Amino acid sequence: MFKPYCRILVAGFALTLGAGVVAQDGPPDHAGKKGKQRAEAAQERGERQRERARDREEQARDRAEEEREQARERKEEAQERAEEKREEARERKEDADERDEEQREERQESRNGDKGKRQGDDMPAGLQKKDGAPQAGKGSETGQKKREENSQGWWKFWD
Repeated sequence: MFKPYCRILVAGFALTLGAGVVAQDGPPDHAGKKGKQRAEAAQERGERQRERARDREEQARDRAEEEREQARERKEEAQERAEEKREEARERKEDADERDEEQREERQESRNGDKGKRQGDDMPAGLQKKDGAPQAGKGSETGQKKREENSQGWWKFWD
């Protein structure tokens, strides 16, 4: 008599535990829906990963394009600076050539001028030494007096 009760108890206990497992997984239709949901979630994750990869590739292309543009700008600036330096050097050379030519002409004129002129002939008329005009050193007495009248002593700077 005890044995049949034990069997019933064990069978009930087994059914109770089994029902919990079946309830947890759900009916067979529910298992299919769960697999479908998992597949859809995996597909969405895959799409997000592909989209992120495309974004990273686009950013890399943009960065590479920016770097190429910056390199091109640096090259153009370097070319402009080099051209400016060449132009400055050309101008300096032209200026130096002009100065050399002027100096050469001046030397030539001075060589030619010394042969045909006496010393003092190239001075303006007011500055030439005249024979018989007495030189008193620092001008005439009347000029010195006028100069003294117009000048003040350094010690009278407050007047």
